[in-house]
Amino acid sequence: MDVLAKTKELCDLLNNSPEFKELTRAETILRHDPDAQDLIRHFNDAQDHLQNLYTAGKQAAPEDFARLRKLEGEMAEDPSTGPYLQAQQKFNGLLTQINQMITEAIKQPNDRSGTGTGSGNCNCGKHELS
Repeated sequence: MDVLAKTKELCDLLNNSPEFKELTRAETILRHDPDAQDLIRHFNDAQDHLQNLYTAGKQAAPEDFARLRKLEGEMAEDPSTGPYLQAQQKFNGLLTQINQMITEAIKQPNDRSGTGTGSGNCNCGKHELS
């Protein structure tokens, strides 16, 4: 069994999944809606403003958070951005499930508790092997 061949097969399955097809449909609609593009731009600007304040060590005003929440609500209700955000969330959920399955499958036997303290064999010299 070639791992890379199976990975390619997984990629093909993802590209043909209903979740990905819905995401690409929603993205196409979004791309052709100038009002939705403006809404996204305003949301990103509001997010950037808050991030810049945080980075500068300044406190954001309550109205800054209120504006971001208002724009979030508008995006969720918008006929272009709302379906895109929902489709993106579904596809990301699928990717998260796949990642969890892979993570669980490659854990060391004594790391199945989920504590992250497996013995590992990374050969970096920093870990004590049991």
